[in-house]
Amino acid sequence: MNRHLRQIILLALLFYGRSVSAQRYELGIMSGGANMIADVGSTQYINPNSLATGVLFRWNNSMRYAWRASLMHTNLRAEDGLSSDPYRPTRNYSVTNRLTALSLGLEFNHLKFNLHRFGGQWSPYLFSGITVFKAHAKPGSVFAAVPESLDEWGFAVPVGIGVKWRPKTYLVFGLESTLHATFTDNLDGSNPKNDKFANLNPGEYFGNPNSQDWFMWTGLTLTYTFGQKPCVECYK
Repeated sequence: MNRHLRQIILLALLFYGRSVSAQRYELGIMSGGANMIADVGSTQYINPNSLATGVLFRWNNSMRYAWRASLMHTNLRAEDGLSSDPYRPTRNYSVTNRLTALSLGLEFNHLKFNLHRFGGQWSPYLFSGITVFKAHAKPGSVFAAVPESLDEWGFAVPVGIGVKWRPKTYLVFGLESTLHATFTDNLDGSNPKNDKFANLNPGEYFGNPNSQDWFMWTGLTLTYTFGQKPCVECYK
């Protein structure tokens, strides 16, 4: 084998070995509140009124970036009577939605977040990616014309902002709020589109087709870090 080629391969292996040894993973829980922004209920963006829990995984492949995955479950609810919109309390619709969401994406740290050092670390961060969710809307009794929705799968674009803090070596605490912009107008059951509702009249659909529904998650995260720690970084 050519000597120069051997040197290139050796350097590549050394670089790969260093990058692997510097990897750090996080696994933990997320708990907080969720709310929908739709044609029913409050129009406030951050208005957590439904318990939402899940699990969170991060792969910190640098001090600035982390790949992440999260799985969240919640029972969203919305009530016109709690809205500041003058029309909605008069209409008095309500809805619940059993929703499970899987989000994958990239997290960007505003400050360097070095998990290989002892002592405290903190940083604000931004997050975005793609969300796949399964939803089941159940309108309240005031929806006389609209029956319960079937299970619906959909996609959303998550945009999150948060801050994380590591007071000790292995635990990371976080506070986060993430908006999920969906591609459906039926989180509130206002615009069902399947054969089950084929007999409904156009006037029985009340959702605004020009405005898609969103849902928010706001809460706390707690993760445990693990993975091989490079000794050259331990005591800096």
